[in-house]
Amino acid sequence: MAIEPPQLRGSLGAPSKFLCFDPNSQLVNPSWASNYFFGTPDFSTVTTQTKIAYSPVTWLLDTSLSSRPYTPVMCLVHNLTQQTPCGQVVDSHDGIFGPIMMDAIYRYCLLNPPDSACAVTVLLDNSDIGVVIIQVVDWMAGAGRALAERRDNSRPYNRAEASAAAAR
Repeated sequence: MAIEPPQLRGSLGAPSKFLCFDPNSQLVNPSWASNYFFGTPDFSTVTTQTKIAYSPVTWLLDTSLSSRPYTPVMCLVHNLTQQTPCGQVVDSHDGIFGPIMMDAIYRYCLLNPPDSACAVTVLLDNSDIGVVIIQVVDWMAGAGRALAERRDNSRPYNRAEASAAAAR
């Protein structure tokens, strides 16, 4: 039995662009994030090309890097009141990563219409956890309804099939 990828995906304060980290900060270097994502405790030794290649914004925009049959809708949850300028980030949960990923999703949608990720992807502020929990639950219910209305919900959105149908 094949395992199907999720139709909804949540991101809770995750890095989206590794070039935003400050490679010279003692708070980042060495860091658990460098070990976790790159297998080295010294973030300053990771090449620019590797940081670009490992960034989720790169995977999102360059669909040839993965074999995903579609892009799921996303609920990006970040503390939008805590944002450090790109290049100076020392916290892997910095709020700047939400707007960076949302911008990449907008660019993706311009390049790949219509895609399920474009339908109901949202960026939510988690600075008030009580409010954001309600927003995430509401989003999950609403996104599920929107996906059901957009297509046969028995199988995930398939970009190749949609392109072929549009060409007919």
